[in-house]
Amino acid sequence: MSGRSLLEVGTHGDITTTRTRNRTVRAEARYRDGDGIVRKVTGTAASIKQPKQDLRLKLQRRNAATGFWATMSPESTVADLAEAWIEDVRSSRSVMWTSMSRCWSS
Repeated sequence: MSGRSLLEVGTHGDITTTRTRNRTVRAEARYRDGDGIVRKVTGTAASIKQPKQDLRLKLQRRNAATGFWATMSPESTVADLAEAWIEDVRSSRSVMWTSMSRCWSS
């Protein structure tokens, strides 16, 4: 017995539509983000076609890699990931980077 198939990172499931109380149409789909978490993504409009188009656009934009994920691929090594992460932390000027700098400079 098999359940729902797993979504790969950056992919979405079936797009479904429902009519809301205020007579608009909502399109929704499950999407697996870069962090591995599946989230529901929605689009709402007055016509039947428009929310699906809006949702597809949202899914395309969501799939565009940002941050250090933009440099990662299935061929990336752990060293590549660590280097990208350190650069991401350094560029954000976070408290974590300040703490890391203190540790490395002593």
